[in-house]
Amino acid sequence: MLWMLVLGCAGGETEDSGEPVDGFVKLFAGVSEASPTYCAVRADGTPTCFGDAFGVRDVPVNQGFLQILPNQQCGLDLDGEVLCWKEDWGLFAELPPGPYSKIMANDPLRTSDAFVLAMRQGSGELVLATESTDVADNAPEQGTEVLDFVGRTFELGSGCMVLLDGSISCFPEGAEDRFQHDIPKGSFERVFQIWTHFCALDADGYASCFGEFFQGFEAEMVEAGPPLIEIEGPFLLTQDNEFVLADYSYPLGEDTIQEGDLFVDLSYSVHECAIPLERPDTVECHHMDEYPMAVLPPGVDD
Repeated sequence: MLWMLVLGCAGGETEDSGEPVDGFVKLFAGVSEASPTYCAVRADGTPTCFGDAFGVRDVPVNQGFLQILPNQQCGLDLDGEVLCWKEDWGLFAELPPGPYSKIMANDPLRTSDAFVLAMRQGSGELVLATESTDVADNAPEQGTEVLDFVGRTFELGSGCMVLLDGSISCFPEGAEDRFQHDIPKGSFERVFQIWTHFCALDADGYASCFGEFFQGFEAEMVEAGPPLIEIEGPFLLTQDNEFVLADYSYPLGEDTIQEGDLFVDLSYSVHECAIPLERPDTVECHHMDEYPMAVLPPGVDD
């Protein structure tokens, strides 16, 4: 079943009224299947959040954000400083002042190996907060300067980064020895994690993939183009805002998003949510019958 979640009014003008419309430009998703939560962010950074995670109703809707971690109830404000809306900030409070350009944390329920990893604006320096010796041993060296990084956990072979010279490095040291497909040579700007493998984008948006490919992943198709702006699991978004599926084994039902659909941004999670290019004041979500949301935004037609 398809739900159109009307999240707000919208940059641009509507065809009928000519009134300015404040559309959404970015969609952030929580990674926990137990309590999937999403935040759609407008051009000024103000969010509208919905889903199941505790605290979703507490998100400061008048605050601008560069990034939001919905399930952790924290994010980066427009100045690049960490901002949480929960009473106990936990490891987020251990980070030194920013500004930061990217922040990442693992599932908040995994307390024994919890971590927060942030990248400073300008220098790209990585800063880690954790109480786990194992995490600290497997993480990148503090102060490493990068263009981008990913790594949902710090188990062997589960994290990679783009260094300032554009090369790819994975952590901990020697992680690449376990990869079925080698780390590519070349110069890259961004890196994405898709379960057990990774894809890096060069300056033109062309992908090179490496790691342990899961069954069904069409690496050759991804690497052949077209150039991309986003990779979310098996979902690709081209520079023309067109959705492409990179996994032939992934089922796309008639009531889900389809290849060729145009989106501003999308998220691969429980509900397959996306911001339609022609209706940027809405978020299109699926599988609402199978996985009902506890918190829905105003304007949803039940």
